[in-house]
Amino acid sequence: MTARQFAAWREWLAAEWDEPGRTDWYLMQLAAETVNGRLKTPKAKAADFKLRFKAAGPPPSPEALAKLARSRAMATLRGRKVTVVDHRKGKPPASPPSSPQE
Repeated sequence: MTARQFAAWREWLAAEWDEPGRTDWYLMQLAAETVNGRLKTPKAKAADFKLRFKAAGPPPSPEALAKLARSRAMATLRGRKVTVVDHRKGKPPASPPSSPQE
């Protein structure tokens, strides 16, 4: 394979990642039927489960990822008393975060 053939193959492969084949369509339909079986009003379509491989934008910053992780963790705790520890500093904050009265 020449360098030009390799480059052409890579371009073709990059374009084909977002085009599902026959097996992909069957799997997308199976996923849609599985989701629709659990819903009162089925709305899922096979196209809703199409995977897209192209990047939507620049990757998020580490600070944004940390903030998202904290918000998800706090959402799962739902008002339980928690001591927040910043592992970068190694000790709890000076004043505890406000929590709902029990």
